[in-house]
Amino acid sequence: MSKQEILNVINALPDSVSFDDVIYSLYLANNIQKGLEDAENGRTYTQDEVKAMFFK
Repeated sequence: MSKQEILNVINALPDSVSFDDVIYSLYLANNIQKGLEDAENGRTYTQDEVKAMFFK
């Protein structure tokens, strides 16, 4: 995440937010961004592939 993206996440939070909520919001936004990048670059699994991973 860029510094501006981090600031955007923080600025969207209420003024009375806890430190833990800030960290969680940044963690969540970062992982969503990574997931979207993975999907855009074709790094995905089919439902059958996921089932195979869990039911070995």
